[in-house]
Amino acid sequence: MSENKYCPHTYETSLPPCISLGVVKYNYLKDLLDNNKGSNQELMIAHSIECIEFKNKAIDIKNENCINCMYCVFGCPGNNIEIDNKFNLSALCSDFKSDYENRLKQETLDKLFNGSFIRLPKIRLAQFKVKYKSFSDFTSVDETKNISVWGANSLKFLSKSSNPQLGLEIGMKIKSRDRGGRLDICLLNKGLLLVAEAKVSFSKMMNENRYLSQMIAYEEEILSTLEKKDDNIKHYKFLLIGGNESDLLPPTHPECTSNVGNQSSLFYKNCLDNNIFFISANAILSLGIKKVFFGDIYSIENLINNIFSPDNIGLLSSGLIQRDFTLKPLIVK
Repeated sequence: MSENKYCPHTYETSLPPCISLGVVKYNYLKDLLDNNKGSNQELMIAHSIECIEFKNKAIDIKNENCINCMYCVFGCPGNNIEIDNKFNLSALCSDFKSDYENRLKQETLDKLFNGSFIRLPKIRLAQFKVKYKSFSDFTSVDETKNISVWGANSLKFLSKSSNPQLGLEIGMKIKSRDRGGRLDICLLNKGLLLVAEAKVSFSKMMNENRYLSQMIAYEEEILSTLEKKDDNIKHYKFLLIGGNESDLLPPTHPECTSNVGNQSSLFYKNCLDNNIFFISANAILSLGIKKVFFGDIYSIENLINNIFSPDNIGLLSSGLIQRDFTLKPLIVK
C-alpha cells in the first residue's frame, strides 16, 4: 500500500463507502414512499470475505481472497479502483488515474450480454482458509447478509442518482395471506421504484417453493400502496437470483443445468403465467462493470424499458431471455 494515498471522498459512515453501505431503515413501503426515515444502518460484506484491509485512510485489496464481486468498485464514489483484464482489482484511492495499464479490454466488455456468461476467476483450491471460492459461492448462501447487501449496493450504483432512496427488508402487510412479508431490496428514484426479491440459488428457491406466492402477494400489496400515493410511480419487481447462472437458462437451451425433475420448465411456466421477471446476480454484476467503463448509458433508469420489455422474461450475463426462450443480446443505445 502506498504510504501517501488516501480516500479523497467525504462520507458519513464509519468506514469508506467502498466498504460500508449506509442505508436508512424503513419499516414499511409507505415509509419509503413518504421518506419517513427510521434509524441509520451500516452494512458491509468485506469483513466476511476478508478481502479488504483499511488503514492509514486508504484501503488495500487482498486479491488472494477477492471474489471479484466489485462491491468496493461500485461503492467507491469515484470508482478509484483498477480492474484489469482478468478482473483483478487494485485500489489506488487518491492515486487513481483513469488511463491505467492493462485495464479491462474492450473485447472483454463486448462479450458481456452477447451470448456467453461472464467468466470470473476462482480462488485457488489450495487456499483452504478462504471462506468463498468464487462470486457464485458467495451469493449462494446467507441471503440477508450476502446477496441482499451486495444487491442493494449494486443497484444503488446502477442508479443515475448518487443518493437514491434505498431500503432493505421493508415490511409489508399482506392482507391476502393474512401475514406479513418483507421486500428484500427497494430503490426509489424520481418516480421509479425497483423491488428485488433475493434468492441465493435457483435450486434452493425451487426446493423452498415460496417464490411464486411471494411475488404474487407482493405485487398486489405494492399496487395497493402505490394507488394510495397517486404519485405516478412506476414499479418494476424481479427475482434476484445467485448461485449457478446456467440453472437459469431456458429448458430448451443445451447448457441448461436445471432440467432434472423438470424444474426449469416449471419455473419458466410460472414466470410466463404470472409475469414474473428474473435477473441473475452475474447480470447485475456485469451491468455494474459496464457502467464503470461507459457511464450512465448503463444506468438502470436508461435501461429499464429495454430490460423490462414485455418481450423479455429475464436477464443473464449472456443476454436477455425472451418469452419464446430465445437469447437476445442487450444492445444499449
